[in-house]
Amino acid sequence: MKSNYDFVIKRFNEKYSKIIHRKSIKYNVDKFKNHGSVENRYFVERKKTVLTPTNIENVKTNIKQFKSVRKLSNKTAIPKTSVHRILRKELKLFPYKVQLEQHLTKNAEILRKKFCEIMLEKIKIDPEFINNIWFTDESHFHLTGFVNKQTMRIWGTERPDEVIQKKAHSLYVTVWCAISARGIIGPYFFENSDGVRETVKQSNYQHMIENYFVPKLVPELVGNDFKNQVFMQDGASPHTAKATLELLKKHFGARIIIYKCENFWPPLSPDINPCDFYLWGYTKDKVFYEIPTNLNDLKSKIIKVISEIPKETLQKVIKNLIFRFNCCVNKNGKHFSNILK
Repeated sequence: MKSNYDFVIKRFNEKYSKIIHRKSIKYNVDKFKNHGSVENRYFVERKKTVLTPTNIENVKTNIKQFKSVRKLSNKTAIPKTSVHRILRKELKLFPYKVQLEQHLTKNAEILRKKFCEIMLEKIKIDPEFINNIWFTDESHFHLTGFVNKQTMRIWGTERPDEVIQKKAHSLYVTVWCAISARGIIGPYFFENSDGVRETVKQSNYQHMIENYFVPKLVPELVGNDFKNQVFMQDGASPHTAKATLELLKKHFGARIIIYKCENFWPPLSPDINPCDFYLWGYTKDKVFYEIPTNLNDLKSKIIKVISEIPKETLQKVIKNLIFRFNCCVNKNGKHFSNILK
C-alpha cells in the first residue's frame, strides 16, 4: 500500500505540478470505499430509529388520554421532538389553544335554556318580534389596544429586534351601543362635560337613556312603531337599580328584557348578545388596524366604523341570533362557540 501511495503522489506531482499529501490520498480512498464517490456531496440514508410503526401506534393510542407533548413523551418514553414529529407528520394533527369561557352553574344553564325557548316561542308567534329588540351593552376601548403575546407570532429568518411597548395604565373610553335589525344607536361615550371618561353609574346611565337613547329611537328608527320596541340590557348594577327600572318601565312598560324582571336576561350569556358576539369584536378589529394617536382619534375611529355598518349586515346578525337560540336549547343551556352561519 505504501508503494501505491508513493506512485500516486509521484504521478499527481508530475501532472499538476502540485504537492499532495499522503493523508489526502487516504481520505479520498476511504470516501470512495464507503460511498462509491469522492464528491463532497453524497446521499446517506438515515436509518429511522424512532418513527417506527410501533411508536406511531403508541402515540396514537395515548393521545386520547395525554393531550400535551411533554406528557405523551413521559408516557411513551419517546423524545419530545419525535412525539411532535409523529403528531404532525404521521398523524396529521395540529395544536390548538384551549378556549376559556365563564363557568356556568347548573341554574345558569337552566335559565339560559329557558330564556332561549321563550324567545323562540315568541318569534314563532310573531316573526317580527326579534327585529324589534334593542340589544345593549358597554365596552372599553383602550388607546393602545391590547396585544396578547401568547397569540402573536412573527415569522422570519432571524429573531426580530422590535419590541411592542404597552403602558401600565392605558387611556381608554367607555362606549355604549344599542343594536337591532333596524340599525344601531350609538356609540355613546360615558364622559363628563370636559370630555373626561366617567365610570358608568346609575345617574349617568339613566341620563343616557332619557336624553340620548329614547330621543334617537323614536324619530330616526321606529317612528310610530315605538309601542312594539323591546329594550334589552344585562344585569350590571347601574342597569338594575330601582330608579333605572322605573325609567325603563316609563318608556317601555313590560317590554324590557333584563335580569330580575319578568322577561329575564340570563346571566353569563355573551354568546346570545349581538353586541358581544359581533359588534365589539368587529369594531375593535377595524379601529385598531392602525393604532389611534390619541383619545379623540380613537373616538373618531369608533364613530366611523360603527356608522358604516350596513343595515343588511345587522339583519344577518339578528338572523344568526335565532340560530344561536336553537344552539343554546340543543346544548341544554351550555356555552357554545364557533358558530358560522
